[in-house]
Amino acid sequence: EEIHHFELDIVDTVAPESESEIIGPYYDDGEKLYVDGVTEIALNCVDPEPHPVGLDKDSLQYRYEHEDPTGARVWTPWMSYDGAFSFPEESRHVLEYKCTDLLNNVEPTHNETYYVDHTKPVTSLVYGAPFVGSDGYAKWITSNTDVALSATDYFGFDHDSGVNFTKYRVTLMDGDGACESAH
Repeated sequence: EEIHHFELDIVDTVAPESESEIIGPYYDDGEKLYVDGVTEIALNCVDPEPHPVGLDKDSLQYRYEHEDPTGARVWTPWMSYDGAFSFPEESRHVLEYKCTDLLNNVEPTHNETYYVDHTKPVTSLVYGAPFVGSDGYAKWITSNTDVALSATDYFGFDHDSGVNFTKYRVTLMDGDGACESAH
């Protein structure tokens, strides 16, 4: 009787696929993606069909460019991804990440730029006439006095995200010292 041996070899030439996810506050103005220092970046990698060979704990790697204390732009070494991370320093951060399967199929490196801004905007207040003021907090105006608020979030850095809105409250006092708030 003749014995037949069969061998099935599956060829996997398809690279894994990874993506990032923003967890927390962010703002995308169409040109720049702004995040806060508490915003986390999560990465995910899958080895797609038709013949996924699999991934191991070191399959997904990342690194990022940031500003060191001297102001120079430097890259971290490649690191194995082990959970969501954040960029606590205010600066422009360039993130690169890639995934490699167990057969060393490597996807093209992803490149994303994040601008970290957690400096609050500065609002200024200007009174028109009639106005009587002091060096303290007491300011006397009438209902005819123009009051102008202006806010800025531009401090000369490429990570300044801009002003979203300004809130204010008006408190009216009658002659007896009673207060009434209006928004």
